Amino acid sequence: MAATTTAHEHMVVQDTLVGVGAAAHIARHSPGRVLADIAAKERILLQYERLRQRWEQGEGADDATAGAIDSLEKALHALAAAYAEPVPVAEAYADEPLF
Repeated sequence: MAATTTAHEHMVVQDTLVGVGAAAHIARHSPGRVLADIAAKERILLQYERLRQRWEQGEGADDATAGAIDSLEKALHALAAAYAEPVPVAEAYADEPLF
């Protein structure tokens, strides 16, 4: 049986070597999608750093900025938790207040 190939974004997958489930996984984690995810997280971090710097310099020191900084800190902690060892489970955050 000859192997057929299917182009998917920037990848070529041989159907005889990679099943449908693996092909779907490859599509979800394509280089373009991973880079977009990294860029989105970088924007969140940069926004936090800018607000924090303004706050520390005495600019924009108001309740709205304080709330934004607090919310961004919580979002960054939540994103970083995925890289913690051991990875925390959702139940550990059940009692933690949301933003």
